[in-house]
Amino acid sequence: MSSGQEATLPEDLGRHLERLRRTKRELVEEVKLLHKRVLKIENCLELLEGRTDDLPCTFCRGLVYQQSTVRALREGLSASLAVNGDLYSEAHGRLMSLHEQIRLAEGASNQNNRRFGAPEG
Repeated sequence: MSSGQEATLPEDLGRHLERLRRTKRELVEEVKLLHKRVLKIENCLELLEGRTDDLPCTFCRGLVYQQSTVRALREGLSASLAVNGDLYSEAHGRLMSLHEQIRLAEGASNQNNRRFGAPEG
């Protein structure tokens, strides 16, 4: 490796770590949002427990009120729960993978810092 390449290696690694950490922040927000959404849907489904399927009900989405039956609302919420649960699991898995990538990159950065004489961290 030429001396020019050695000089930029820690800088490239630092930029890579910055990108990973930015992605991590974005994923953490996505996971939090999806988790809140799943909890809200589960709460709505709990409110429908024990109610007769054919019972009419009114629900609001945003500022729009709609008439439906308990069965239709329960089916819609269950479908939404399945989709959002899958999205949550996928985002959480990506976040765990990203944690590992950051751990490995930080380890490489610390090795380079020792090698190039820079302070760790």
